[in-house]
Amino acid sequence: MAEKPSSGRRSQLATPAPMPATTRERMLLASLLVVCPAAAFAWPFAAALSIVPFVGFVALPSLLGLTVLLFYGLAWLACLLLAQDDSPARHTAEGRVNRRLYLPWSPARCWRIDRAAIRWAVELVRLGVVPDLLGDWCYRRVMMLGGQSQSIVREGISYGAKASNLLDAYLPPKSSMANGPVPVLVFVPGGGRFFGKRSYYAQVALRLRKLGFVVLVLDTTQYPHGRCRDQVSDLRAALEWTARECGAFGGDPKKVRRSLCGPR
Repeated sequence: MAEKPSSGRRSQLATPAPMPATTRERMLLASLLVVCPAAAFAWPFAAALSIVPFVGFVALPSLLGLTVLLFYGLAWLACLLLAQDDSPARHTAEGRVNRRLYLPWSPARCWRIDRAAIRWAVELVRLGVVPDLLGDWCYRRVMMLGGQSQSIVREGISYGAKASNLLDAYLPPKSSMANGPVPVLVFVPGGGRFFGKRSYYAQVALRLRKLGFVVLVLDTTQYPHGRCRDQVSDLRAALEWTARECGAFGGDPKKVRRSLCGPR
């Protein structure tokens, strides 16, 4: 009878080694290089040539090939940016980890992803929020924080043992602290590796500090360098650090609140 794996063995198999970040970033770059030039230049040009007599015999296969590249490239780009960016826990019989990129290959699934991505893009263009958000972020980072950053925000403070355990502390106006310590808001960004950086949430933090909060914006361990339990551990370490140190920024350790943004 075959020997049953021990609990230690099962625990080891349940935590696969993370996929190297360089592999994912190369795939993302390749998708960008395929999708953007093809969508902006090659596809419309090939579509126009495909209706020209005689020339269309050469342009039509190119048009079909570009369509396939766009079809899969857009879906893969959306998955790499917004969805799961490392493969599930798959192990071979020898116990080796499959580190292959987890990308959609089913045409039906790619079509659903493409349709959702196009809808989101059209809606963002229709609302005109992308230029506003980008302009607002640049204004607040450069103009507001450029010359008086120390009185508004303290950046890159370590709250734990890991290299990723950093936070930015946004200080409330001095008038808010006239009556004593103010409430503290611990803000945990969402969005994964590419959109989960603490510096992207300067607009939110600057608005909240004006309402009289000490705002702590965290960086936590992201895929593929950790799993959900690592993020939970980071949040616990951040809350313990907040209870000890928030008084130095004018915060009240008895009035600590948490705000989580994104699919956590």
